[in-house]
Amino acid sequence: MDGSTFTAHISYYDYPFAPATNETDPPILRVWTELRPYLLTKGYEIPEDITAPWLGSLYLGGEEDVIPKDGSNAIRAKRRSDAAPVIVKIIMQPSRELAIHQYLLSFEHPHNHTVPIIDSFPFIRYTGDQYLDWMIIVEPMIHKRFIDYSLVQLHGEVLVGIRQALEGLAFMHLHHVAHGDICIPNMYYMSGTTFKHGIPAHPAAPSWASRVWRPWRLFYLDFGLSVKLADDASRSCVPYRGGVIVPPEVLACKNARKPLVCDPFAADVYRLGRVLRDTSMLLDPENDTFYLVALGFPEGISTLLEHMTHEEPERRPSVHECLRLFHTETQVTTPRHTLFRILACHDSLG
Repeated sequence: MDGSTFTAHISYYDYPFAPATNETDPPILRVWTELRPYLLTKGYEIPEDITAPWLGSLYLGGEEDVIPKDGSNAIRAKRRSDAAPVIVKIIMQPSRELAIHQYLLSFEHPHNHTVPIIDSFPFIRYTGDQYLDWMIIVEPMIHKRFIDYSLVQLHGEVLVGIRQALEGLAFMHLHHVAHGDICIPNMYYMSGTTFKHGIPAHPAAPSWASRVWRPWRLFYLDFGLSVKLADDASRSCVPYRGGVIVPPEVLACKNARKPLVCDPFAADVYRLGRVLRDTSMLLDPENDTFYLVALGFPEGISTLLEHMTHEEPERRPSVHECLRLFHTETQVTTPRHTLFRILACHDSLG
């Protein structure tokens, strides 16, 4: 799990496909076709006909049988024992990704927002042999992206989302883990905070009323680009692994044709700041400035997000400082303000 080394991603095009699979199908579909009988023996059923190797509406509550994450390594499935909806995911670098994921799950803490792992087992081919050191994990179906404007309607809901996002990242950083790919597709939430046999207590996509009475919980997904550094490790020159949101310091290295290195913890703060800014604020096209979606929010929240997205990584606060500032600013928010609706702000900026 040392962040100083990084194994290149293994392409599905290098995979020795089973002869019985359709050569005209995309590579990832051929892999899932081969795995289907094996997954049945493990108690999980994937769709018979997989036609769309792209996200579509899987995590948005749709019914299509599609592969999330740009058709890469995860698919919708059903647990045969109780028909519970789950996600089955292929882990190609278990010594890093799965180890970090399991390490975070080893801690029981209210600020731990790591998506649970229901099950895990080796990647066994049709020949009966394990392929390399690949593993398969099973995660609960988490329905909604953070933050979905079609559902979030109250000040308090946005504040809860920001608080949980900061808490979850602070928990990771406290244990020397940098997520490495914080973005909207890797942050989902589910109504209800308890799990029964690994499945959320309320598996249906939450409604406005259900979130009022059953507070929702945010989860961080996908630790494929995560790193865990030693306590005394240098954080400023860790090789850049990629990610949806590219920090400005990495762009500066690219422009200067320098080695792509960065502080992954400062990069996490920048990425989370971008996500929070882009989901809890709206851009005014006339003067290119951001306004908080929920009118009446503490002004310090806007300032906090500006600090988190500062161009210079050394001038960004740590996520622990961000969480402290957030609590300071929201102390002035009364319970009455948390029930204010935010739709008027959408209308005024639309």
